[in-house]
Formats: sequence, structure tokens, C-alpha cells
Amino acid sequence: MSKAVEKTLLTDGHVVFREGQPASKVYLITQGEVELLKNTGKALEPISTCRIGDFIGTNTLIDDENYHLTARVKTMATVVPIEKDDVCGKLSKLDKLTLNIIKSVILRSNRILDEK
Repeated sequence: MSKAVEKTLLTDGHVVFREGQPASKVYLITQGEVELLKNTGKALEPISTCRIGDFIGTNTLIDDENYHLTARVKTMATVVPIEKDDVCGKLSKLDKLTLNIIKSVILRSNRILDEK
């Protein structure tokens, strides 16, 4: 995040990104709560609530080009959008062991989401 930090204040109900939408950013939550929802075909089912310090959209960092979930503001939130390419560039500089651990965690998380 070497560039100037751009914070965005979002009101309740605002959709940060939608499941299936092309993923170009990850987001850091600096205020409020953002709910992650999975489309079951019948409805959007809540998966988890993310809070201050959480990153959302990270499941796309390894091998996916689309978001796996929908992120919707639960209580007024401030988020910092970070370009996915910037994060991937930093990840590529990590030692192989650390990078493999991160990949493993993300891939496991993706499999769990696919099972829900």
C-alpha cells in the first residue's frame, strides 16, 4: 500500500462486491461491519461478519478471477480498496514456504465455501 490510502465510507446495505463479479480489489475494513453472503440459488445466505482489521475479497488472490461471495455492509463501514495486482506483487516476493502456506489457507477456504 505504497500509494495514498483511499478510504471509502459505505452505508448499511451497500454491496462492496457481488459473487461472480470480476475481482480486481481486496478491501481492508477500518470501521463498521461487512457481512459475507453466499448465493444458494434461493437466497443470499450469511456466511460470516467481518469487522475492523479484516480483509475481504482475499479468496481471489491465488487462482480465481471472480469473487466467491457477496460482501454487503451490515453497519456503516469504512473500507480501504487495495488493487489485487499490488497484493499479488507483494506475495510474489515472499519466500516459497510462506507463500505456500498462504496459498494453502486460501485454497482450503475456497473449498469450504464451495461446500456450503
